[in-house]
Amino acid sequence: PEGIPLCPPELSNEARKEWSRIAPVLIRMGLLTDADRAALAAYCSLYAEFIQAELAIRELGSTFTTPNGHVQVRPEVSIRKHAIAGMSPYLSRFGLSPADRAGLETTDAADGAMRSLDQILA
Repeated sequence: PEGIPLCPPELSNEARKEWSRIAPVLIRMGLLTDADRAALAAYCSLYAEFIQAELAIRELGSTFTTPNGHVQVRPEVSIRKHAIAGMSPYLSRFGLSPADRAGLETTDAADGAMRSLDQILA
């Protein structure tokens, strides 16, 4: 769609998929401009890390046994936790939770009028 900043080619396939999914939503909400490209890229990269870690945990479990017989937490558990913590501020900045959208006003991309996000998304 028109107005979506170009996705950085350096992003992974998973990050590019999230860019393609979320950028049109943010445009419709009036919350994405070219100035937001780096922030969206950072969010998408963290989202991709989260998905990759989640898939590894699903396939391999959250722990493993070392050659010495000790059970340890997989590195992907920490990666997932870090990615979730990293995504949180971006989700908030982009108004991507109901609490963050409450009372937030933005420009409606359809007509340029100031409205609450709830009005735009209705």
